[in-house]
Amino acid sequence: AYLTCFAACLFGCATVYNGTWFSLHPMAMMIAFFGIMGPSMKFVSTPNKTRRWLHGCGQVLAILSVLFGFYVIFTRKIELGKSHFTTIHSWGGLVTIASVVLALGGIYVMFPGRSAKELMLNKLTHGFFGRTVLTLGLTSINGGFYEKYGDDSMLTVVLPIAIASSVIFFLVIVAPAMKMYKEKFKSN
Repeated sequence: AYLTCFAACLFGCATVYNGTWFSLHPMAMMIAFFGIMGPSMKFVSTPNKTRRWLHGCGQVLAILSVLFGFYVIFTRKIELGKSHFTTIHSWGGLVTIASVVLALGGIYVMFPGRSAKELMLNKLTHGFFGRTVLTLGLTSINGGFYEKYGDDSMLTVVLPIAIASSVIFFLVIVAPAMKMYKEKFKSN
């Protein structure tokens, strides 16, 4: 799963980088969602303090990368004198960025001193919210690629990014959920 996430990240970055300030926007977003957020969600799948800290540090790095990507596109629009938030991709990205920043509340999950029931509910809520944020990010990235490249380079850019996103979605979200439900029904 980790290698697939990093391969998707490297492929995406190589596809978009052309030396311009703007190209840092999709790169920062792909690094955040493909290269950091997806793999660091897998770190927390075992109850180990080191893995939880790696997960937390990874998420903080992903948030910084997302905020940098937002800064790049925001300043680029100002430089060009263009309006902000005029496309579905831009509004989806804004919702995603707000969700990523709200995900910082997940730090609360790490602190003890609550009942076992409350702690479990917090962890389940945090996990669901994190997977939702990753899904929003992957969707926004795909929407951005489609808006930028459209039908012109469907087979060389948009389709591979969509496939990579689907693989990450399956490995990080669908497969763990299926495993969790399978284990739950086995124990009943």
